[in-house]
Amino acid sequence: MILDQIISITIVMEKDKQQGNQDQVKLEKKPSSTPSKTVVNNIEEVTKSGPPKIEKKPSKELPSDLNEKLAAAFGAILEANKGMNVITSALSIYMSFAVLAEGMTGEGWKELQKTFGFVDGSILDKKTLESIEHFVSKDNDDVLIHMDTSLFTNKNVKLKKDYIEAIKKKYFSSAESLDFSDPKTVSIINEKIAYNTNNLVKYGIQKLSPTSLAVLVNTIYFKGVWADPFNQENTFEHEFKKADDSKVTVEFMAKKNSYFRFKHTDRYSYLSIPYQSEETTFVIEMAKDGKLDTTHNPKEVIDVAKNVDKQMCDIFVPKFKSVFNCDMIPILKELGLNRVFISNKDFSKITDHNMCINNIVHNACIQVDEEGTEACAFTMEVMEGQIAAAEVEIPKFIADRPFFFHIVDCVREVILFSGTIEEPKF
Repeated sequence: MILDQIISITIVMEKDKQQGNQDQVKLEKKPSSTPSKTVVNNIEEVTKSGPPKIEKKPSKELPSDLNEKLAAAFGAILEANKGMNVITSALSIYMSFAVLAEGMTGEGWKELQKTFGFVDGSILDKKTLESIEHFVSKDNDDVLIHMDTSLFTNKNVKLKKDYIEAIKKKYFSSAESLDFSDPKTVSIINEKIAYNTNNLVKYGIQKLSPTSLAVLVNTIYFKGVWADPFNQENTFEHEFKKADDSKVTVEFMAKKNSYFRFKHTDRYSYLSIPYQSEETTFVIEMAKDGKLDTTHNPKEVIDVAKNVDKQMCDIFVPKFKSVFNCDMIPILKELGLNRVFISNKDFSKITDHNMCINNIVHNACIQVDEEGTEACAFTMEVMEGQIAAAEVEIPKFIADRPFFFHIVDCVREVILFSGTIEEPKF
């Protein structure tokens, strides 16, 4: 199995939100009949979605633990996209705002600190900074994790030297001055995005406003091979029961008599499938009643990823791939972030210009399938019979209901990516 996942977040900063050309960054999509803001089956297709409709609720403060912060941000995204397949990296969003926080002062800084739990002076704690250094470039035959943050500024915007040095040193970020009125600038930025996402996102930006001051792009790319690949010959069709109790027939991967970490709680069943290095693992968090909440327990996810003893079991997991994108501004406002969207001087450590964030687009795509032939060989009919046979003693984990999924770095105990599968599509 090879899993490819890419996260891209684009932040556009304007001189004044109320003046000038209001063109925003637009995502280009290939011609398709797929409605906006729906999961599609083409892994290279990214759709443009409008602002999600969400009910106004009191602002929420993220908790102190990094994974709990990420879980809260993930929950806010789920709240705005109920019933959809969601793929996201709250870590990518968190890191984008950490880069911005290096240049924030006044009320804007206080708001970021309250929302994301940033630390006075250092912004991020030591453990998180060490994780960033690891994720900036990890490349081997088994697992690839790569994070990149690039800041592109309009040609007339002068960034402060201390800020450029800070983001380069702490976040390994790059800063480049470009002419936003030149159509070639879009191609330059898109080439950088495509390079950092292994060409999964080729058209991240379609158009830039000449009045924009800067564009901040954060990408996270992950590719992993199963420690024990699924046998393609054992893939079979089976029913998946959706949250509304309707059923769809999808392709399931199967593995028999193998050792995995799994456990059950009152609400969820957990399964951890490791990649070859076993430093990184894919965790399924399946709702027993088939109905996912907008919250999950990151401690349970970390526990099953690295602590629970392995047991022999048979597992049946659907193949899936999908694309997701959303406008993050309404979601971040729900988390209590407001001042950064209003033109002010709080960005004074970045530039002397008044600034505000005008557009934040979060894109993600994922593909989960099987690779290789090392597994026990048994026919489709046998597998179907085994799924239904309650008297078989070997435990079975059948992911045939809606579930969360998480990609976890077990060594640093960080949840890199999270998502939901309400209906598998491949």
